[in-house]
Amino acid sequence: MRRTKDETLKKLEGNSFYCKLNSRQDITLPYTVRKTLLIEPGVLITVGLVPGTTSIFIKKDIGSLVDNKMVVSENGSIRIPSEITKRAGFCKGDRFRIHVREKDGLILLHKLEM
Repeated sequence: MRRTKDETLKKLEGNSFYCKLNSRQDITLPYTVRKTLLIEPGVLITVGLVPGTTSIFIKKDIGSLVDNKMVVSENGSIRIPSEITKRAGFCKGDRFRIHVREKDGLILLHKLEM
């Protein structure tokens, strides 16, 4: 049975979502997060660092010329560009809490301290 958009949003609001950076510098976004923002396999997205932080932002590409562009894989994973991981000091196994700002069509990944 398919969820309505309202049901998906309720699930999103009531839960905390996390992801982990793997050895290929990929993270996999949970299905509920992708469904809420209509991020499907093959969609072009923009990935970048939030200025002055080590948080990552992800949003659907809107034709920006400056930011890193990536394609969502079949399983919902997204490659984090190496310049971002190097600048922020991320490494394999780092965990992130996922925050969704639906009105802005934005996903923020905040690194969890171990």
